Amino acid sequence: MKKFFPTEHLENYYSLKTTFLFFTLLLFSNHLFSQNATNGGTISMDQEICIGESPNLLEGTISASGGGNTDIEYLWMTTQQANQSISNWSTASGINNQEDYQPPTPGTTTYYVRCARRQGFSEFIAESNVVTITVLNSPTAIINGNPDIAFVGSTINFSAGTAFNGTYSWDFNDDGIIDCTGQNCSNTYTITGSFTVTLFVDNGDCTIEISEPIFIQSPFVNGIINPCTCDDPLNFFNSDNYFVHDYFLINSGAGEIWELSDITMGNLFDNSGNALPLDINIPEGNDGVYYLDVWFISGEGYSANVTNGTSTLVSETTDPCNCINPLPIELANFEGVVNGKTVTLKWVTASETNNSHFEVERSLDGSRFDHVGSLEGQGHSTTNHYYSLVDENSIEGVTYYRLKQIDFDGTYTYSNIISIEIDADHTIISVVPNPVDKKALVRLGVDLPNGSELEIYSAIGKLLQTYVITGTAQEIDIQNLAKGIYFLRVKRDYKNLGKFFKIIKI
Repeated sequence: MKKFFPTEHLENYYSLKTTFLFFTLLLFSNHLFSQNATNGGTISMDQEICIGESPNLLEGTISASGGGNTDIEYLWMTTQQANQSISNWSTASGINNQEDYQPPTPGTTTYYVRCARRQGFSEFIAESNVVTITVLNSPTAIINGNPDIAFVGSTINFSAGTAFNGTYSWDFNDDGIIDCTGQNCSNTYTITGSFTVTLFVDNGDCTIEISEPIFIQSPFVNGIINPCTCDDPLNFFNSDNYFVHDYFLINSGAGEIWELSDITMGNLFDNSGNALPLDINIPEGNDGVYYLDVWFISGEGYSANVTNGTSTLVSETTDPCNCINPLPIELANFEGVVNGKTVTLKWVTASETNNSHFEVERSLDGSRFDHVGSLEGQGHSTTNHYYSLVDENSIEGVTYYRLKQIDFDGTYTYSNIISIEIDADHTIISVVPNPVDKKALVRLGVDLPNGSELEIYSAIGKLLQTYVITGTAQEIDIQNLAKGIYFLRVKRDYKNLGKFFKIIKI
């Protein structure tokens, strides 16, 4: 016989069963919760550091505790936002599961907390105190005026970039001793070598340092670009001698005084054949470059000393440069006379042998020569003969002329080169510095209309650079051009103004 339970009794049965399971689970969960860690312990104190410094190790001073007896596990959390709920913090980088933690170098103020749990639990519910690593306001350290390379005896002016509330200290030679205090300091290096310039800037909270290298070398001197040449357009004759062009080119510190101190062989002259006096100053061009044109007698050469009071350098010829008149004529005189805007070339022969005719040639740079005109010679002669030829298309500024003497058989030889200058309207007054190393300022004598241009030509007449002139001075940059002679000219409304102005690139 089957027995049936009333429906309400069945519902009571399942209700009692559900209630029993609920309280069983509640008791079990309470048992688990009571076994997890309840105290995160204590970690080391707050820190203050400067930018770039590494924080100290965050050490656990009191271990986490509470809960059961299983091992404690740790997790380090971090944030850079003050007063942010720890539930929104991020897991710290690196090894963060130990009682101690080494934080990385921060870029701004950063906060850390150590969380703990008992092994076997999923939640890190215990927390330590919060440690703040404050990054102090650090000054900036900037060195201005370091030239990288300088010369013995030169005084270098250094300056520090301005730092708020900053004090400045300098060590110029790697010895760990402060050589100067202040935002602007100078130092004179007396020996060669590589040094490190170190600047310390302190704003009361932090000290920042920066170092830059500097190489100190001995001054040196360069001779002529092409050692001893009879083709240099600046060579010249007078009634007694043939003078060969040379120059002093000294690389040293800026603002020094270099002068000729001794001539141990031969003699030195200016461009008029006058002997150079001792103690003559060698002018400074730009950034410690000193330049002076000199001449010596062909066949003699020279050896001379120059000094800045600290260093003495030797400039001398390696070849006496024997330049003789190669013409099969005895040329008594060759000169040019300026008449307004034309040049009359005059020359006198004392004797001629197989002389068919002369040709006069002209050059703007002393290198490339063009034909101007010709005159018949006397063939054979032992008496004086006078010649003259007018260059009606002469050019304002400095122009070079030479004679080409042609024999009856077609062979030819050249005379010495003379230079003639025709005054212009002074469109270009000066170029500073000249010779030019990198950049120079071209000063103009007149106000020019919009659209006027300054042109730079090579020694063979090739246009290299063009600048639109915006005032009475124009900066040019020729640091990418090769060493040599160049010419400047002003153009307005497609017309050339004034003379060519010669500059030298060193």
